[in-house]
Amino acid sequence: MMDPIKKTGIRAVACHAALLALCLSASAQEGSPLGNFATLEGCEQAPCGEFHHGTACCDNGNAGGYYGEIQFLRLKAHASEGDTYSDDGVPRARNGYRINLGYQTSEGLGARFRYFDYDGAQEFPDGRGGLKADYFDFEVTDQFRLSKFDGILSAGYRHANLEELYQDDNYADFKGDGLTLGAMLQRDMGCNLSLYGWMQHSILVGDDPAAGSEGLVASWTELQLGGQYNNCVAGYNTFIRGGAEAQQHAGIVDDDSEDTGLFGWFLSCGVTF
Repeated sequence: MMDPIKKTGIRAVACHAALLALCLSASAQEGSPLGNFATLEGCEQAPCGEFHHGTACCDNGNAGGYYGEIQFLRLKAHASEGDTYSDDGVPRARNGYRINLGYQTSEGLGARFRYFDYDGAQEFPDGRGGLKADYFDFEVTDQFRLSKFDGILSAGYRHANLEELYQDDNYADFKGDGLTLGAMLQRDMGCNLSLYGWMQHSILVGDDPAAGSEGLVASWTELQLGGQYNNCVAGYNTFIRGGAEAQQHAGIVDDDSEDTGLFGWFLSCGVTF
C-alpha cells in the first residue's frame, strides 16, 4: 500500500496543478465582482442608489470596493476509519462560522482575510470527543472570466489548528503553517440568481505536541457548492448564498493512516461597499 504521506503529497500536487491550469486558461475580463447585482437580459434593471465608495445597486461594471461575508455552518465530523466521535456511532452536527473580508480594485486585483472556526467537541459517557478546527488566511485575489463563468482566484498564507479528542485525550493537536490556493466560480442562471462553487486547498507544515511529532506535512481541502441570490439593500450590493460544504484533513497524525473530514451545510450573507 502507498505510504499515507506520499498519498497526501500526490493529492496536493494534483489539486494545485488543476487550479494552476484554471488560472492559465482564464482571461481577465470585466465581469461581476463578488456580490455585484446581476442585470441579465430580460431582467428588471437594478435600482440605482447613491454611490458608496464607487458601488451602487445598478449595473456599475467593475467598480471594485470593499466586501464582507459571514458564513454560518452546520457540519458533522467523520473519519476514514469509521470513528464518528460518539459512543453510539452516530455523528453529531455542530455549528461553525467563516468570515471573509476583502478589497478589490477596479482592475480585479485585491486582498482578503478569512477566519474559520469549528468546535465539534462533545460530552459522551466515556469522555469528551470530537474535532476542533480553526484557521486564518491572508490572500491576494484576482478576478477573471472563463467562458460564461465569473470567478476569483486566490493564493496566500494559512495558519491552522486541528485538534482531535477521544475519551478526553488529545489524540491529535496539529498546529501548522503553509500555502493556500483557491478558486471561486459563479454562473448566472436567471434574474439575480447564479450557481456558486468554491474550492480551497492548503499544504501545511507543522507539529503535533500531543502525539510527540514534529515536521508533519498535511493537507486541508474545502469544497462548497450551492446557489447565490443578489439584491439591493439601502444602496449597497448584497448577496445570500447557501449549499453544501465538505472538508478533508489528511496527514495530521504521522503514525496513523486516518483522514478526518467535515460535511454539512452553509448559509451566508455579504455586502459590497
